[in-house]
Amino acid sequence: MSETILPNTSTLENNTVISFNLETKNNIRYVGICIYNIESNEFSLCEYIENEHFTVLESILIQCRPTSFLFLSSNDLIDDKRIKMILNLCEIKLEELSKDYFQSASIENDLNKLLKENNIKNYISFLDLLIACKSMCSIIKYLSLLNDDSAINKCTLKNYNINEYVKLDKAAIIALNIFSNISRDKKNTNTMTLYDLLNKCKTKIGERKLLQWVMHPIRDVKKINDRLDIVEILKEDSVTRSMIQSDYLRKVCDLQYIIKKFKLFTNKKDDDDKRIVKNKNCCTIQDLVKLYDCIIVSKKIYYCLNDYKGRHRKTLDNNFLNPLKNIIISFDSFLKLIELTIDLEEVENNNYLISRKFDENLEKLANEKDHIYNLIKEHKIEVESDINFLKGNKKNSTKEDIKLVECNTNVFLFRAVKKDINYIQQRKKVYFQVRMNKSEILFHTNKLKDLCRKYENILYDYNIAQKELANKAIQVACSYWEQVVKLSEIISEIDVLCSFAFVSSSSISSYVRPIVEEGGKILQMKNSRHPLLESNFLLMNNFIPNDVYMNKDDKRLNIITGPNMGGKSTYIRQIALICLMAQLGCFVPCSYAKLPIFSQIMCRVGSSDIQLKGISTFFSEMIEISAIIKNADENTLVIIDELGRGTSTYEGFGISWSIANYILNHIKCFCLFATHFHEMSNLEEESSGAINNHVAAKIDNEKKKISFLYEIKQGYADKSYGVHVAQIAKLPKNVIDKAFEKSKELESVENRHYFKTKLKLKNKENDHINTYNQYFLHLKNIFRAHDEKQFISNVKENYSTLKEILNKI
Repeated sequence: MSETILPNTSTLENNTVISFNLETKNNIRYVGICIYNIESNEFSLCEYIENEHFTVLESILIQCRPTSFLFLSSNDLIDDKRIKMILNLCEIKLEELSKDYFQSASIENDLNKLLKENNIKNYISFLDLLIACKSMCSIIKYLSLLNDDSAINKCTLKNYNINEYVKLDKAAIIALNIFSNISRDKKNTNTMTLYDLLNKCKTKIGERKLLQWVMHPIRDVKKINDRLDIVEILKEDSVTRSMIQSDYLRKVCDLQYIIKKFKLFTNKKDDDDKRIVKNKNCCTIQDLVKLYDCIIVSKKIYYCLNDYKGRHRKTLDNNFLNPLKNIIISFDSFLKLIELTIDLEEVENNNYLISRKFDENLEKLANEKDHIYNLIKEHKIEVESDINFLKGNKKNSTKEDIKLVECNTNVFLFRAVKKDINYIQQRKKVYFQVRMNKSEILFHTNKLKDLCRKYENILYDYNIAQKELANKAIQVACSYWEQVVKLSEIISEIDVLCSFAFVSSSSISSYVRPIVEEGGKILQMKNSRHPLLESNFLLMNNFIPNDVYMNKDDKRLNIITGPNMGGKSTYIRQIALICLMAQLGCFVPCSYAKLPIFSQIMCRVGSSDIQLKGISTFFSEMIEISAIIKNADENTLVIIDELGRGTSTYEGFGISWSIANYILNHIKCFCLFATHFHEMSNLEEESSGAINNHVAAKIDNEKKKISFLYEIKQGYADKSYGVHVAQIAKLPKNVIDKAFEKSKELESVENRHYFKTKLKLKNKENDHINTYNQYFLHLKNIFRAHDEKQFISNVKENYSTLKEILNKI
C-alpha cells in the first residue's frame, strides 16, 4: 500500500474544491487552477507553467487539501497518469468532467450574479486568466452555485499567488515529519510530528488554523516578523498567555460549525423556515448562545491584550486589537438580540428557550403552562398524603414516597415503590395501575389524566410559539455569518500564536527568535537542536546541540560525512525543520538563528522503496533527485541524505559527486549533503562554495568499539565505520571479525592502487617539467644576442629547432 502524504485530519473538516485545467502548447504545460472555499465563498485563481513532475500542483494539493478535484483529461496519457498518481497519494477524490463544464462563454454574467457588489469592479482583470477562468466555470456548474442562495452576491475573487508560500513536496513532508501520516500512524502511533509539537491550541478553529499555517509557510518577511512580535509578547508575559489559553480560549466553541449552520439556514426556502427539522446541521437557540458566549470571551481577550504597552504595541494593534475591536462592535446588535430574546437564566439549567418576556402571547402561554404544572404537583401531594394515611401516617424516610415522572403517552405518571402496592390497590377506583416494574409501580388518577390533557394542549401551543419566535431570532442571527467568519479568523490566529509561545517557553532548552532576511546570504544557527527529538522525554536532558554556518558565496554546499548512526540525518533534518519553523513565525530551538527566506524545501532523505508499484529504491531516488535538479532555484533549501546506496559503490559515488557539483555550481542554493562516500570531501578543494563537516566518533581500536559523540566538527571523516555499527547491532562475532578483516584488506588494495596511480601521475609530471626545462635552455641560447642583427641571425640559423620547440610547447 502506498503512503499517503496528507495529514490525518479526521477531526479537521475542509470545504475546498479545486478545478485543474491543463493546456499544452509547443511542449510547454500551461496550467489554470481555481480554488473555491465553500465556507467563505472565495474563488482563488492562478496560472503558471508546470513541469513534467507536476511539483507545483503537488504542493498546492498538499497545502489546500481539497475535498474534490475537478479535472479535464488532456491529450497526454503520461501527464494524466502522473496527475492521477499524485491525487491517489494525496487521497483526493477525482471528478473527471467533460469539456462542457469548462466552457467560459458566460463567465461575465455568472460573476455579476455571484460576486459581492464591492468585488464586481475588480473581476475584469481576472478575465485575462483564460485557462483559470475555464476552471472557475467548471466549479460554478459542478456546485450549481447560480442556484445557491448562500452564494449569490456573496462570493469574492482573488489571486492565488503560488510564490507567497514555501513549496513543500511529498518527500519533504515525509522526511521532516511535518504531518501525521494515516498509513504510517497505523504502524506507529507514537510518531511525533511538527504539527503535534506545535499544537497546544485550545480550540478546534485554532487547530485548523495551525494546520493551514504549517501547510503554508510564508515568504513575506513583514508577516513573519509580525507573527514573531506577537509570539514574543505572549512568551514574555506568561500570565497573560495563561489567562487567554486557560480562562478564555477553552470557552470558545467551534465557530466554523456555527458558520456552516448559519449558511445552511440562510439558504432555506421561506416555507422551510417556518418549521424546525431535527437535524444535526439545523441551527438552534443553543448555537446562538454559543456564539454569544464566544463574543463575550472575545471582549475579555481584547481587554487582556489591550493592557500591553511594550515595543510591539503597533503590531498588536494592526493585526489583532483594531480588527477585533471592530468585529466586537459589529456584534452589538446581536448581543442585544440574544439578551432580549433568550432566557439566559434557563441556559444555566441547559434549557435553551425564548424568554417569555419577549412576547405577550408566549408569556401568557408560559404562565398557563406553569399554572397547570403547579396543579399537577399539588395533586401529587394530595395522593402522597392519602397513601401515607393508609400506611398509618408512617413515613420511613425523608424521601418522597410518590414521584412525578414524565411519560411519552400519558405526559405524567405517579411512581411508587413496589412495597406500597397494597395501599394503592386498596383504592382501585381512584388509583389506576399503568405498569409494574421490578421495583416500582406506575399509576395515575382521573384528575391527573385531565390535568395532563390540558397541560399537553397548552404545551403544544407554547412549543409552536417558541419555534416561530426562535426561527425569527435565528433568521436575524444568521445574517451575521460573515462577521462570524472574521471573528473565527482572529480568534484562531490568537490561539495559534499562544500555542507557539507556549511551546517556545515550556521547552527544557531555550527557544530564540530567529532573524529572517529576504535575499539573505547567511544561514547560521548556534546550539541548534532537533525540535521533535528534543521533545521526547528520554532525550530532553542529553540531546547534543550543534552549530551551522553557511553562506551563499563560499559555503553553500555543506558535505557531512561520518559513521552510520552518528547523527548526519538528524543534523540535516533539524536544520530544515528550524528553517520551516522560522517561516511559520515561531521561535526556534537554538541560542541564535539567522536565516534567509526560502522559496521551497526539497528533500531526498531515506529509502522510499515502493516495489509494490514496480519502482525500486534506486529508481525512486533518481526520480526525486531529478525533480530537485529541474525545479530547485537559488532560494531553495535542499537536503540530501545517503544518495547512491541502491547501486554499485563507484556508480553511487559518481552520481553523488556529479549531483553535488551541479547543485554547487549551477543551482547555487543552500544544500546539506549527508553521505557515506568520504571521497566527496574532495569537492571542497575544487570549489570555494563547498565545505566539509563530519560527525565525531571515538574509536577504541583494541576493543574495536565505537562511541558516538553526535557532535558536528569541521573537516571530513575518512571512514564510515559500518562494521562498528554492525557490531552494535550484535551480529555474530565471527561475522564481525571477518568483516573487519575483509574491509582492511580492501582498504589496503584501494590505497595501494590510489598511491600507485598518484605516483605515476607524479612521475609523468616530473618528466614534463624536465622536458620543459630543456626547452627553456634551448630558447635561452637561441635568443641570446648583443644586438638586433645577431638576434635575427640566430633565429634564421635555428629556425627548424625553434619551430619544433614551439609546436611541442
